[in-house]
Amino acid sequence: EARKLYWLIRLMLETNQKSSHISEEFDIKSDEVIEFKLGSKNIKTMKIQILNQNFHQLFALYEKNQNLNHPNILKSNGFLFDDEKSPSIIVFEFCPINLEQGIKNKMLSKVKLMYSIYQILETMKYLHSKQVTHINLNPSNIFINKDGLIKICMFDISPPMSTDDHKNLNDKESDIYSFGVLIYFLLSGGEFPWSNTPVTFSSIAQKMINECLGSANKMSFVVISSILMIENYNLISLSQQEIHEISEIVNKYKSQNPVSNNS
Repeated sequence: EARKLYWLIRLMLETNQKSSHISEEFDIKSDEVIEFKLGSKNIKTMKIQILNQNFHQLFALYEKNQNLNHPNILKSNGFLFDDEKSPSIIVFEFCPINLEQGIKNKMLSKVKLMYSIYQILETMKYLHSKQVTHINLNPSNIFINKDGLIKICMFDISPPMSTDDHKNLNDKESDIYSFGVLIYFLLSGGEFPWSNTPVTFSSIAQKMINECLGSANKMSFVVISSILMIENYNLISLSQQEIHEISEIVNKYKSQNPVSNNS
């Protein structure tokens, strides 16, 4: 059954004018995808409930997210609320799947998988360069848009991946640890380090995972990114043609996203 919610929408105007705030009442259906027309704009968004945040915390996170300028950070268009006591729902740019779904349903080729890992690294390099940490990096809050671009959600939308090894780490170390778990998940086809399923990785991938999960002095994302490029993205067995394809895609990404090159 449809319900009415006040929808605060921030629209970044194409003419680089200041963003506008529009508050209207809409009928929102129970599904996650929302499509509507606002003026001359056809807008397709997705709505996700945020965990453990009251309205004031949500608004602060929303404003912080809007100030992050990176192509791989999931942008929020606004949020839905009934009142200050109700669970808050963020309205995001539309992405058809998340990374967990892509891996478990075997939707990513080797080239797309390595390109996804590259984009995640670029995003985390950017965040840490801005002294911003994610804390809950995991495949269910990393999305893929229709163009294959990774979009990392900065909001708390899923339970954290954690073990006892994770508890005594500072925030930056926590992100590195989570990245190690994420690489394990991606390269194993959906397994986690604490599962009982035996998994074999390449020597390069195994070393990277071990450094992220077990090293007392964890590598930075800058170092991890450098290793990935030196090794020609060869965390998995790749043909020369696949390596060439990845290099071309990465070079195109760099030319289209100069902000990433400065992180």
